[in-house]
Formats: sequence, structure tokens, C-alpha cells
Amino acid sequence: MAKERIELKFEGYWRSDRAREIPPEGGIYCVFEARMKLATGELRPLRLIYVGSGSNVREQISGHQKQDEWKKHLGPGNHLAFSIAALAADKRKFAEAALVYEFKPPVNKMYKDSYPFDRTILIISGKTELLKGVVTVKRG
Repeated sequence: MAKERIELKFEGYWRSDRAREIPPEGGIYCVFEARMKLATGELRPLRLIYVGSGSNVREQISGHQKQDEWKKHLGPGNHLAFSIAALAADKRKFAEAALVYEFKPPVNKMYKDSYPFDRTILIISGKTELLKGVVTVKRG
């Protein structure tokens, strides 16, 4: 069985009103429900809402058709927050599907119940408070 090993180093977090500051690069992005620490202005993610990918994650996030649906998952006083990981185009579908399959964000529909690719190992680092360090998923 072939296996794919993918390293994801997440940067973030950006609130939706600061999405224009997200680097315009290709990769994976995570959408979180987050609470802001009043004393520092730092965002603390509470829950993963959505995982996506694109050739320009800043544009993908800013113009995403599911923004209203993302907002429906926010509790009072909470914010949307984004983290991104740069990733080559040929690895994105594997990484996105593996993250969705493993963490089952509520707004994602595809890949929640099955993973259609060979074994994939994600090595996750950076801004990943809610994501494990190593994730292994198999076809199924």
C-alpha cells in the first residue's frame, strides 16, 4: 500500500476582519470558532468549523460561499479565526481530506465518513492547538 507523508506547518491566527493580512499563497486553511483574550487581543481557538484548500488561501477565505454558514457556528462574543499551511498543489487534496476525515468539522460534507486515498500521514506543527501532532488515515 502506497503512503503519502505530508508536513503541515500552520501559521495564524487571523480574525475575519483581518483576512486581508493572510499571505496569498497556496495551501490548506482551517476555520475556527475562537475567543479573543481581552488583555492581549490574542485569539484562542475553541472549535474547528471547516477545512479547505486553494491556490490562494487569502482569496479563497475572503470570497468563500460558506462564510454565512461558518458564522452560524459562533457562540456569543466569539470570532471566526483562520490558520493556514502552505502546501504544494499535488498534496492539497490528500491533506484536506485527511484533516476532514480525522477531525470532522461540521461545515465540511465531503470526506467526513470515508477517506478515498491510500494511507496518508500528516505531521502537523505551528498554530495547531486543536489538532494533533501526527495524524494517520487509511482508505476506508
